[in-house]
Amino acid sequence: MVFCILLTGCTVKKPVVTNEKLSVEEIPSEVFSFALSKLPDDSFYYIGSGITVTDVSNDGKVIRNDLALYPIYENEKMRAMVLKGSEMVYIDDLNVDEEKIKNCLVIVNNENVFLINDGGEAIAVRVKSDKFNKKVLEKFELRINKNNEFGNDRRLLKGSNTVTDPDTGRKYSSSRLVVKFTEGDTDKKIADFEEFCQGKLKSTIKSIGLYVFEIEASNIKRLKYLVDQALQLDYIEDAHLDEQREAYSTTDVKPSDR
Repeated sequence: MVFCILLTGCTVKKPVVTNEKLSVEEIPSEVFSFALSKLPDDSFYYIGSGITVTDVSNDGKVIRNDLALYPIYENEKMRAMVLKGSEMVYIDDLNVDEEKIKNCLVIVNNENVFLINDGGEAIAVRVKSDKFNKKVLEKFELRINKNNEFGNDRRLLKGSNTVTDPDTGRKYSSSRLVVKFTEGDTDKKIADFEEFCQGKLKSTIKSIGLYVFEIEASNIKRLKYLVDQALQLDYIEDAHLDEQREAYSTTDVKPSDR
């Protein structure tokens, strides 16, 4: 009996390894700065909600469990990931998609980054040193957080001032919507539209009844979607993007006059 008690007392619980969601609203400023330093200026880039990552040793110890992995998107496609630790790591030679990451653990071992699926299979995301020893996993309690919403929420990282419609070749402002209201309480409609587009009234062209709203810079796909949604509002008579010309916009008003 005493022997059994001693054995029970010597049982050591395995360290827990899991991934938790990290809000896009709480991404550290140094992650933004690092990502921006890696991106060119020729497109729209977004950073997505991340997950925690655990750094494990070969002898079954948790080195750090406060690492963080964030996805970087060019328009809708994941282009790279940023691993935040004692140093920032930019991973752009991707061989996995974000859907796999949503259903796996992510661990670091010997500076390598791996996805661990339900079957305990290790899928390499970044290999810097030796290959992964699967027996390492036997030393940990693995808790896979299914659907960790990796990348589901996104914030703009970088965008250009203009976007090009691939269907027509025309250039538009990436951050302006132009609308014409129906008759009625204009002040209320301005407030309602600001709430709808999450923007602010920039200028009014009273002679032709147009209102220009400044919004967060977006790619052409999202801008077209906003216009389509605006046209469905009962207080909007017309809505369109602000076309950019060499010296004049679609409304023939110089930018300096707005």
